[in-house]
Amino acid sequence: MTQKYWTGAEAAIIAAEAAATALVTGLPEYRDGQEVAPEARVTARWAEPRETATPGTFAIPAYPGMDVPEGCAEADGVSLPKVMEDELG
Repeated sequence: MTQKYWTGAEAAIIAAEAAATALVTGLPEYRDGQEVAPEARVTARWAEPRETATPGTFAIPAYPGMDVPEGCAEADGVSLPKVMEDELG
């Protein structure tokens, strides 16, 4: 399955990331089969918005099952700036 991304203006992607984070951080986390207390959870956010190779366009991985947020478009992949590709390997 291809990783889907949401792309758009920085403000739209920041809002989309905040909505996905609200879903992720509201889910229980488990370690060794035991639910972790909310204050001990390590999930703090869904993703860090990154600017794509297209200046002014940002992207995050799409949250599975969530509708495409307002102001965003869905893409099958994104191109990162050359510097970012080098940093990420």
